[in-house]
Amino acid sequence: MKAIANADFSPYVPEMPESSQILIVDDEERIRAAYQQLLSAPGRNIEQCGTGEEALRRLERRDVDILILDLNLPDIHGLEIMEWMVQKHVPTAVVVFSGDESIDSAIRALRHGAFEFIRKHGNPQELIDTVDRLQRRRRIEREHAMMTVRLEHSERLHRFLVEQSPDIIYTLDRDGRFIFVNGRVEALLGYTRGELLGKHYSLIVHPEDLEHARFAFNERRIGDRASTNVEIRLQTKTQGVRHFENRSIVTILSSQGIYTASEGPAAEHFMGTSGVARDITDRKKAEETIAFQAFHDLLTGLPNRILFKDRLGVALTQAKRKGKRLGVMFIDIDRFKLINDTYGHHEGDELLKCFAERARSCLRSGDTLARQGGDEFTVLLPDLSSAEDAAVIAGKLLAELKLPFKIAGLDFFTTVSVGIALYPEDGETPETLIRHADIAMYQIKGRGKNGYLQFTPEMHSGHDMRVTLESDLRVALENGDQFELYYQPQVSVGQGLTIGMEALIRWQHPRLGMMLPDTFIPLAERNRHDRRDRRMGRRTGAAPTGRVAQQRIHWAATGDQPLAQGV
Repeated sequence: MKAIANADFSPYVPEMPESSQILIVDDEERIRAAYQQLLSAPGRNIEQCGTGEEALRRLERRDVDILILDLNLPDIHGLEIMEWMVQKHVPTAVVVFSGDESIDSAIRALRHGAFEFIRKHGNPQELIDTVDRLQRRRRIEREHAMMTVRLEHSERLHRFLVEQSPDIIYTLDRDGRFIFVNGRVEALLGYTRGELLGKHYSLIVHPEDLEHARFAFNERRIGDRASTNVEIRLQTKTQGVRHFENRSIVTILSSQGIYTASEGPAAEHFMGTSGVARDITDRKKAEETIAFQAFHDLLTGLPNRILFKDRLGVALTQAKRKGKRLGVMFIDIDRFKLINDTYGHHEGDELLKCFAERARSCLRSGDTLARQGGDEFTVLLPDLSSAEDAAVIAGKLLAELKLPFKIAGLDFFTTVSVGIALYPEDGETPETLIRHADIAMYQIKGRGKNGYLQFTPEMHSGHDMRVTLESDLRVALENGDQFELYYQPQVSVGQGLTIGMEALIRWQHPRLGMMLPDTFIPLAERNRHDRRDRRMGRRTGAAPTGRVAQQRIHWAATGDQPLAQGV
C-alpha cells in the first residue's frame, strides 16, 4: 500500500450521490414553504434559509446542487452571494427567483453566473421546469465528473502497474519500431526509453535469435493464437554501460497484434504489436546447473555413467547406419588406494582431476571421457578405421602417464589398466560393450597391470567361472565342510631332520572335485578386498600373499589356530 500511495493515486473512487440537494433562500417564510412544497419530489432534499448569512454558512459545506436565490435579502444582496460563490469556487447552480422585474436585474444576475432568472409573480410551472431541467443537467455533469475521476484513477493505476512491472512492456508500430516501452528496459538492458523510441526491435535482439524473433515481434494474431512464452535472447547495451559488457539475457516473450476499433481485425486496420518480455536468465542458469549436475561428475567435470551410456547408445545407432566401427575403453588407475591411505582423500581427488585432464589430452575431439565412479573411467571412441586405432590411443595414454603427478608436493608415478571392447566384434549394446571392456581390464590387472588388452570370448568364460566360484566359495565358507587341511613337512637337508611343516588348504568342490589353493585363494583375497574397497568407494591394489590367505581360510574352516611353524 505504501508503493501505491507514493504513486499519487487513491484506490477509492467515491460513488455519485443518489439525491439532489436544493436550497431555497428568501426572507419571506411563506414563499419558502410554498415553493418547497411545490418542488418536492423523490430524489430531492430541500432546505430553507431566511438570510444571506445563513445561506453563506450552508453553502460553505459545498454539497448544494441547486440554489434558488432571492436578490433582495435583508442583510446581504443576492448578487453579493453570487460573487462570493465565484470567489470560493462553490460548484452550485443558481436560479434567481426575484420580485424585481427589471431587465437590468436579470442581466446582472446572468452575468454573475445565474443559470436562469425567474420572476416571482410569473407562472410557478416555469420554476418547476427550470429546476427539473437543471437537476438533469447537474446529474449529467456529476456523472461526467465521476467518469473523469475514474478514468484518471484507472490511468494512474495502469501507469503505475506498467512502470513497476518486473517485465519489459512495449508497443511497436507497423514497421516494428518502438512507440512505447516501460522503464524496466533500462534496468534489464541498459537502454533508456529515449534511446529505443523510434528504433527497430532488432537493436535489442541477439543476432543468433533474429530469425526466430521475427515472428513474435511482428505478431498480428490476437487471443489464443497469439505468440506465448517464446524464448528469445535480448542484448544488453554495451557502449558506455560498464556492468552490461558482453552480456545478454534470456526472456520469454508473449505478444499480440493491435487493431483499431472497427468491424474486425482486417489487415488495413492493423496498428502494430504489443508484448511483454520476462527475464528468465537466472532460471535458465539454475536449470543448466541442475542438468549439468545430473549428467556430470562434480569432481572432474566429466560426463557420468548416465550421460556416457546415452552417448554410447547414440554412437552405436550412427555406427550401425554408417557401417562404422567404434570402441569402448574401461580404465582403472593402478595403486590409487595407496594415495588415499597415505595422503588422504583430498590428494586422491587431486590425482583424479589431474588424470582426467591428461587423459582428455590423449583423445580426439569427438571422443568422450567419462568417470564411472571411484578411480574407474570409460572412453567412447567413435569412427574407428580399425581395431588398432583403439590400441594406439591406449598406448598414447600409457605414455602420457609416464610423467609423474604432483601429490602432496612429491612426484608420484602411477599406471593404468585399460580394457578395450569393439563394436561390432565384442558386442552391439552399450551394456555389453561396457561389461566386456571391464572384463578385459580385470584381465590386464591380473597380468601385472600397466597395460591394455582387447576383449576376447575366452575372457568371458573365465569371468563367468570366476563369478560362479565366488558364489560357491561363499557358500563353502558358511558351511565349513568342504575344506581339507594338508600338512607338508619342511626338512633340513644339512641336519637330516624335520624342522617344521606347512599347512595347505584344499577345497573339495561338489562339482569340480578337489581344487588346489592356487585356483581359489587369489579369488578369495580379491573378492574380500573388492568388497571392502567398494564400501570405501575406491578399488584396491595388491592382494596379500597366498600363505596368509590359506591361513585365513584354514581358520574359517576349522576354527583352529595355525599348527605348523611354516604357516
